[in-house]
Amino acid sequence: MIDGVDKQWLEAFQAKHGRPLRVLHIGNIAANGYLNAKFQRTIGIDADVLNIDYRHVMAFPEWEDADLKHAHGDDFNPKFHPNDLSEFQRPDWFISGNFYHCVETVRSRYELRSLSERLLAPLRVFVVRLRIKLLREAHKTATEVRKIAVKGWSAVRPALRPYRPVLLPVGRPLRWVIRWLLALGNRHKILHDRLRVLDDMKDLFRHYFPDRVDQLKTRDIASFVGFQRSYCELLEPYDIVQAYATMGYIPLIAGTKPYTTFEHGTLRDFTMQDLPLHRITALSYRHSQHAFITNGDCLAYAKALGLKSYSPMIHPINVAQHRQDFSQDVAQIRRDLGGDILIFCPARHDFEIKGTDRAIQAFKLLKDRTDKRLVLVLAAWGNDVEKSRAMIRDFGLEDQVSWQPSMCRLRMIRYLQAADVVLDQFVLPVFGSTAPQAIAAGRPIISSYDPKETAWLIPEPAPIVSATTPEEIAEKILQCVDPAWLKDYQERAKRWCDRYHAPDTALRDHLRVYKRILEDQASAQPV
Repeated sequence: MIDGVDKQWLEAFQAKHGRPLRVLHIGNIAANGYLNAKFQRTIGIDADVLNIDYRHVMAFPEWEDADLKHAHGDDFNPKFHPNDLSEFQRPDWFISGNFYHCVETVRSRYELRSLSERLLAPLRVFVVRLRIKLLREAHKTATEVRKIAVKGWSAVRPALRPYRPVLLPVGRPLRWVIRWLLALGNRHKILHDRLRVLDDMKDLFRHYFPDRVDQLKTRDIASFVGFQRSYCELLEPYDIVQAYATMGYIPLIAGTKPYTTFEHGTLRDFTMQDLPLHRITALSYRHSQHAFITNGDCLAYAKALGLKSYSPMIHPINVAQHRQDFSQDVAQIRRDLGGDILIFCPARHDFEIKGTDRAIQAFKLLKDRTDKRLVLVLAAWGNDVEKSRAMIRDFGLEDQVSWQPSMCRLRMIRYLQAADVVLDQFVLPVFGSTAPQAIAAGRPIISSYDPKETAWLIPEPAPIVSATTPEEIAEKILQCVDPAWLKDYQERAKRWCDRYHAPDTALRDHLRVYKRILEDQASAQPV
């Protein structure tokens, strides 16, 4: 767990504020937010997760911690079987749904003012772009109207007093008209404030990225600005915000809370192109107090963006969960598949990014090199699934390939433990979350891993067997099934996982960044 210094800081924070440290995790792709929050709660942090308008099955706690044995339907709109959830209850700190539901839940959770009066907010946001375009002239006009109304009423009010009995019947609607005119300036002040935020964002982008041709445009961010007040209210209860992937625009536009960003390939995929999402994401990372980087190759992008503060961060893995004893289920899986050598490739089918085709080609080569019955287990997901099926048919391997639907975490662990060898991706020289999961389960994993690419993330090379071509992959599979080699590997894998990829590592690294940010914030405030 955390050391004494970190524990003392948490205790001092709670004593000072009368409550634990509050951290909001926004975004939950691949359950990274959920797992980080779950680990942080074990050391007394009030960590909440917002999963806003994202319904992929891998973003739900059920996928991580429930033993799902029935089909869930569409991956992007899952419906879990009631029998699978009989022993699982979703934690109340995991908040999922549309944006307004998330805001209402947070406000209710911390007994803050209700936002029910904002039920018409979507309509107001819908027209905000048009209103912002007209704002400058409308604001000038409204200001003049307001001045005329105030001066005019002040001038005529004394003269109208003798006629009060006559004017009384029309007094109420007249007052309503006058109040409306007086409020007109305030209404446009709200829009003026939104325009100010928009201009601030454009100036900030120009300041951080003066050499980029694709400067931030009004249309890139206009629709987000209408949510600023809701963003501020959403973040109000928390001390620090952690935004995942592209969700950094929320604390960026709110501008009220210190925030960190957490990337999982985001810097590589969503920051450099001439697209609105790339500009907003680049700005949110550049402006954050700190960025956690999980992919070794993204260091170059962090430097290119000029991030002022960043550090390596492991993908959160529940190591204890991967070491559970599933021996009976493992034996059943191997009986059902009927292979002497079981090879598991859970990577998505994307030939360009994952190189899944190389795994299939290696399996074909391996078949010609051994008399043992081989079984390849593939996950039926990704854009190139049909290409993979066609390749398998052409190679005549259909009777030796088992296609499996997307697997919840506990089912995935059973298949990891059942496999003799796990195959990951064969294009990028770095590893994501699949490799440490296999390592935690004690299974050898093969991928196109180059330790030099991740040395700045983790100093000791991961126990991953490196291979890139189909020939190399086939050769390494034969190496991995050697009993003497496997025994040594499993000992090395356990040591490495305990030292570099246990939850304690992520907890320590997160907490020290939070501590520095909050202490810097406190020292910067006037006494």
